[in-house]
Amino acid sequence: MVSNNVNDIYKIKDLITLGKENSLNLELTNIFAKNTNCEIIYPIHNILRDSYRQIILRYCSKLELDDEDMIRYKYNPKKLSYDIYGGVELWHLLLWINNMTSVSQFNRKNILVFNPAYIHILSRIIDLEEENLYKNKHNPIENLQ
Repeated sequence: MVSNNVNDIYKIKDLITLGKENSLNLELTNIFAKNTNCEIIYPIHNILRDSYRQIILRYCSKLELDDEDMIRYKYNPKKLSYDIYGGVELWHLLLWINNMTSVSQFNRKNILVFNPAYIHILSRIIDLEEENLYKNKHNPIENLQ
């Protein structure tokens, strides 16, 4: 049985199972291109970050961390994502909202977070884009680089 306790030690297959059980998988929000010269497929666009930026930022709130929280979450957006949203899937969104590109930058006392009361907004965006994402996953945009 897989638990949701962050202090538990898992085997990789358990983590994969746990990840598949989560209904909000942001990995599926990328649009991919295929380099026809070498058959490499890579992400070129993320619908949440790129297409819905203004909507997402509208649902963000400021969070001021006390000294104890600074120690707990410094360089650890996955831990903050888990504690706020119940899963680690939104950790890269926390970085993006705060104009950070690496966990090594995640060390501020004041940060923006996507308000968890509006998590249904992210689900709705994914639902609206599901058909386009599905088509792109099976047929990436051709890019002759």
